[in-house]
Amino acid sequence: MNLYTKQNDNPGQTPAAAPAPKPAKPSFEKYVDPTGELSSQDLRYGMWYVQHRVVIYRCVVLGLVAIGAVLWAFSLWQWGSYLIFGVSNDILLERQTSQSINYRPAEQHFSAAPLQVLSTNLFPGGVDKYDTVSEVANPNDRFLARGTYYYIIDGEKTKPKPFFILPGSSMLLAELGIKNSGGPGSADLVIETMDWKRVSSHQIKDTKAWQEERLNFALNDFDFTSLAGARGAQANVITFSLVNQSPYAYSAPYFYVGLFNQDVLVGVMPLAVDSFASLETKKIDLRNFVNTLTASSAKLFPLINVYDPTVYLPPAK
Repeated sequence: MNLYTKQNDNPGQTPAAAPAPKPAKPSFEKYVDPTGELSSQDLRYGMWYVQHRVVIYRCVVLGLVAIGAVLWAFSLWQWGSYLIFGVSNDILLERQTSQSINYRPAEQHFSAAPLQVLSTNLFPGGVDKYDTVSEVANPNDRFLARGTYYYIIDGEKTKPKPFFILPGSSMLLAELGIKNSGGPGSADLVIETMDWKRVSSHQIKDTKAWQEERLNFALNDFDFTSLAGARGAQANVITFSLVNQSPYAYSAPYFYVGLFNQDVLVGVMPLAVDSFASLETKKIDLRNFVNTLTASSAKLFPLINVYDPTVYLPPAK
């Protein structure tokens, strides 16, 4: 007999039976598919979708309605803006496109202006010879002018010659030693061919200063002795000192020496130098056979294309 078990006070009464336990709620998490085709996680996702599919459907419908409303509102706003402002702008644009556009200002800005012939003169050049000289200016600060020219003298064409004119400067174009005992009556300069080379502003910012640095020549101690006063000479004697004040040396520079009498150009003489080192001074002695020539000063016209690297002497090793 169990001493800890309470005895029934009524030994003749049968004890009441215990209530039956409630059945456990089935759990799909412990479900194991014997075929392996459907895992418990896939089954749980499927059950969740089945339980919430109505809510998902309603959310999708509300989202599409909201997007449609926004798109319709934006479309109506754009159409309204076009009807108010766009129609008049389209009419104005149609009128502007139907008109021809004037590209002349842009063309003048980016293209080169034509050369300017400042003067053409005829000078005695010696015994039964004459010289014709024209001063031609290049008004373009960013274009190097190159080409060929010739003269028509009394209806006859001279042989074409090449020329160049530096940007923003002037040059003498000449035909020297024309044989004509009576003297030419007229001379007309003709530019036969023309070519422009643009000077990049990225490489050279100031073309004028760049050219002046390289063409820094000085003509000093000018002296002119006429034929009548030159002892033992059968020509006018012209002497001066030519100084290369630039830091550059030139292989074979060529010059025109303009002779002036009271600031009036009265003659031109060619001058060729074999080589010209920096800071070098050369004594120049020229002869002129024009009996009536008188000169009080002279001006140097360098015919050196400083944009051509071949005109420079290579540095000494």
